[in-house]
Amino acid sequence: MDGTSQGTERLAEVRRLTREIVDQPAITDGHFNALAMLVTDASLTGDGATLEAAQRGLQWLFHRHPGSNVSEADRSETRGRLLGLIDAAHWALQRLPSGLQLGLDPNSHAARFLVAVARQPGLSNQDLALRLGVDETEVSRVGRRLLSSGVVWRRREWRSNAWDVTPRGRRYLENSPLAEGAEALSGPRADLMLTHAIGVKVLPTEITGVLVGRGARQMGEAVVRHFTGPVDVVAATTVIAELVRSLVATNPHIGGPALGLGVEIGGHVQSETGVVVNAPGYTGDWNGAPLGDRLRQELRMPVIVDNDANALAVYERGFGDLTGVDNAAAVLVSDGVGCGVIVNGSLVHGVHGSAGELGHLPVPADPGVPGEPVPDVCRAGHHGCLEAVAGMTTIVERIRSSLSPREVPDLHDAMKHAEKDWPASEQTFRRAGTAVGASLAGLQNLLNPSRIVVYSPEGLQPDDKPIGTGFNESMLQAMRVNAFSTAFDDCEVTYKRYAAVDGARAAAAMALLRLTVMD
Repeated sequence: MDGTSQGTERLAEVRRLTREIVDQPAITDGHFNALAMLVTDASLTGDGATLEAAQRGLQWLFHRHPGSNVSEADRSETRGRLLGLIDAAHWALQRLPSGLQLGLDPNSHAARFLVAVARQPGLSNQDLALRLGVDETEVSRVGRRLLSSGVVWRRREWRSNAWDVTPRGRRYLENSPLAEGAEALSGPRADLMLTHAIGVKVLPTEITGVLVGRGARQMGEAVVRHFTGPVDVVAATTVIAELVRSLVATNPHIGGPALGLGVEIGGHVQSETGVVVNAPGYTGDWNGAPLGDRLRQELRMPVIVDNDANALAVYERGFGDLTGVDNAAAVLVSDGVGCGVIVNGSLVHGVHGSAGELGHLPVPADPGVPGEPVPDVCRAGHHGCLEAVAGMTTIVERIRSSLSPREVPDLHDAMKHAEKDWPASEQTFRRAGTAVGASLAGLQNLLNPSRIVVYSPEGLQPDDKPIGTGFNESMLQAMRVNAFSTAFDDCEVTYKRYAAVDGARAAAAMALLRLTVMD
């Protein structure tokens, strides 16, 4: 009889014995001897399936036998013998080679899951979903596979799973091609986890950086670097590196391998590579710039780069109003209009990272004033898109065109003139709100999210009268009119003020949540 047939018979015998004992008033010496022989044989032959079945069956018996009609002395003896067999099966399993193939693809979900929990013990299903870029259903499926191989274990922390690597899993990693990705687990970095992160927001004429700790709590004041004109990618790399070194120098306790860098920028970014594909409003050689690689080489630290709205979505999903919300979005109304989309608990990037470009969806030619065409183009040169109507840059330009340019240097002054110059200038903001609302209704119809967080500059929140009230009343009305069926009622909309420091903090949160498996 070959080893496979013997293993099949052992497994069947363990299951038969367990069922037989269930119907007996007490566990006999014969039962104990038979179970001990099976555990011993399975241990000697490396029969993991039988050992796992024996361990489960023995644990079940431990909690249910002996019955109430057995003396206390017999009960104690029986429980002691059961515990001895449970320990024997447990340690035999720990000594077995992993059932995983050593040729496991390092980019597979199982490999990345294992490396992530080895580097940062205690990750939840939600944390792993964000890091792996999958939904929590896939995390559960992969987790069950790794559990059955004995390389991870889980515990309950309140209502969430907390995952960790077992000694068996650590030995597997140390002897497999994944050891490098696990950051030398047997060495001083065995308990590596990001405890701090620096976040950087890149604007055409301003770069802002902040330091955060666990929970994305900001530590100290933001550091800001201003420029007289749009900064190119070479200068931006130099400034970001100097800014990071400055924050580390003033907080020497945060340095080392537990520190990461997150960078966010408007436009199309390939997050997995850190390449800025397209950055409207910036100057120089930004399109196609490998910003992530530049910063890694300069700083010798883990770096992640992504779109500004995606960073906000990751921040909100991990630490903000979207925590525990599986279908949601974070919308940023700024110089452009961006959207980070969460579907089934995971951020959606699309094929090359351009998912969520809400600002370049077309809007009607009369988003607020019937018969009046959209006069402007967006920063990317598109006619009739949302950004051409609701982008703050185009709003300022539209109001400035009817007044002296000196009177409208920025958005703050545009709002002041809109308050004084009703209805013409104020109507510009209402038109923008209508266009944003119509586009959000499209998002509601397409994805049916349960929550949307809308970030916009100070002055455009519902309680910022009169401009904020007009903008948001128009937005909500357009959503209500254009949403299909219950999509509007299903979705809660919340509003937050947005400034550069908020973007930097979101970028830092993105680093805390995603860098453990990105680099």
